[in-house]
Amino acid sequence: MRTVFISGGGPAGLAAALLFLQRGWERIVVVEKSASARAFDKNKGFNYLIDARGQKLLRHLGLAERLGTYGVENDRNNMTIVMADGSSKVFKSPFWDPKRDCAFWARRENLQMLLSDAIAERNDGRIEMFYDHVFAGIEGGKFVVRPNGGGADVLIAPDFALGCDGLRSGMRDAMIAHSGLGAGAFERVLQPSPSAKLFYKVLSMPAFVPLTGGGALDDNRMAYAFVSRHKTPAEATMMVAYPAAGADEPRTVNIIRLPEHVIWGLETPEAVLAFLEDAFPQLPLREVISAQEAEDFVAVKATSFPPPQYTRTCFARVGGVPVLLLGDAAHAFPPDLGLGVNTALEDVFILDGHLAAAGDEPGAAGAAFEAAQAGERAALVKLVQCVAPWQYNQTPWRLKLWALRFFAVRGLHRLLPFWVDMPAVLLVQQDGLTFGEIWRRVVGNRVKVGVLMGALAAGVVALV
Repeated sequence: MRTVFISGGGPAGLAAALLFLQRGWERIVVVEKSASARAFDKNKGFNYLIDARGQKLLRHLGLAERLGTYGVENDRNNMTIVMADGSSKVFKSPFWDPKRDCAFWARRENLQMLLSDAIAERNDGRIEMFYDHVFAGIEGGKFVVRPNGGGADVLIAPDFALGCDGLRSGMRDAMIAHSGLGAGAFERVLQPSPSAKLFYKVLSMPAFVPLTGGGALDDNRMAYAFVSRHKTPAEATMMVAYPAAGADEPRTVNIIRLPEHVIWGLETPEAVLAFLEDAFPQLPLREVISAQEAEDFVAVKATSFPPPQYTRTCFARVGGVPVLLLGDAAHAFPPDLGLGVNTALEDVFILDGHLAAAGDEPGAAGAAFEAAQAGERAALVKLVQCVAPWQYNQTPWRLKLWALRFFAVRGLHRLLPFWVDMPAVLLVQQDGLTFGEIWRRVVGNRVKVGVLMGALAAGVVALV
């Protein structure tokens, strides 16, 4: 009986369980520390933009058509911006490739529900879900499953093990301890990024948002950005309210600012509400953000974005069992490009191809995955570092410079498409390109644009 052990019941882990069910594996064990797939964690209460990279696996599993039910179709990343004086305008993003396949906004818990509902429908007894349990290590070649509330351990002897357990992967730690390859093989390579310095917290507001003085923003499928009246870096902020799939579903609202912002020092719910009420006069704030939301905001510690990082090695044999890391356990970064959940789902899709090529022999499939993806992880992190880290307006002049560079390169591409490539932020939306190829094109573009600028400067000097 072929058994796969999956540590982590987030999107990658649940999707992997469905994949192995589809591939005909006889026993699929998923271990997840949360109490259920629907458990809501305020620190993870964010929205996913599920694009073509993520949709490849969902199509393969016959689930892509459900995105319209669990999420909201994203029309070119359009957003209504509401200023402090109540005026508004629709922002049609120029940083969106019009040829890009349709993407969907989905709250994290909705994507979890989509996958867990599919498991409930399809599970014929082969998938065993150990919620409220943790992977506790490896003993004698067996993988230990331990209940959070105490009780007897469960020992699993798998043929294949997957680490889909995130940034602080316990499976990665087990690989270091038991593979014999040494810590260096699984070293996380951390790279700097301006966005990694940012803190964030999440609020919720209703799908229909009233406005001060009357009227309402009543399109639950539209994203809204509320701009505060404050202008100084220590006080200026923005609340971005993402679309809601249903009229009764709350919107996820992100607040993302530098560590020195005053909002992180507010210690009481009343202080939070008072600050937001003063900052956003366009909203009847206390009707939009509840006292409970403010209480939760204070109770949850502000979380910083992780620095862009990847693990040098993601495959090893542990006690004779092939073990592979996927998703955030293998590569993690700030959400600048919306690639977190998409690359995690794409990892599972790529693994499926290697399993098919290897006749479902996990050792060969895992080794082939590692050989193909090691360079991809490094290229992905390089792209996250440089493509769009200033989009949060943490340094306004840097955002303006970044936008100026984007429009300049896009203009040169339209003028000289045979020579200058499209801007990097558009290249990463091309799901048919590998990250290695995108990075090579980005580097090549820098050289070509530099040559053009140098030639232009030389021409100006000659004329003078």
